[in-house]
Amino acid sequence: MSDNRKRRTLPRCTVYRVENEYGVGPYKESVRLRGTRINDAHADDAHPGPYTDGIGWDFEASYVCGLPTLPALRTWFAGWGAALDHRGFRVVAYRVPKCRVLHGKVQVMFDRGRCKPLWSKSPSEARVW
Repeated sequence: MSDNRKRRTLPRCTVYRVENEYGVGPYKESVRLRGTRINDAHADDAHPGPYTDGIGWDFEASYVCGLPTLPALRTWFAGWGAALDHRGFRVVAYRVPKCRVLHGKVQVMFDRGRCKPLWSKSPSEARVW
């Protein structure tokens, strides 16, 4: 690229996600609290899957689930903070091109392959719960 041309930057937004050191979320790892898997406890209207939330199934394999705000993340994982913290999960903030974010009614899916983390903190450091 020549020095005379400006590089085009895409509008971006911040998305929040809970994941372990390998980038795996608590649903894939089936975190348990008092013998209940998070997958089973969250099988309700307050925790819709991508299809039920209006996102659908038409997205690339590099897309993962997240939430649009820290308060939304706090609400989504209410009651699970200690279990997630104990298992080593982190709250990660990603800066994502807006064109790579799919919005549902509650959650978002985003192309983690096209972004880098802004920060990664333990849930207590992030003051999420």
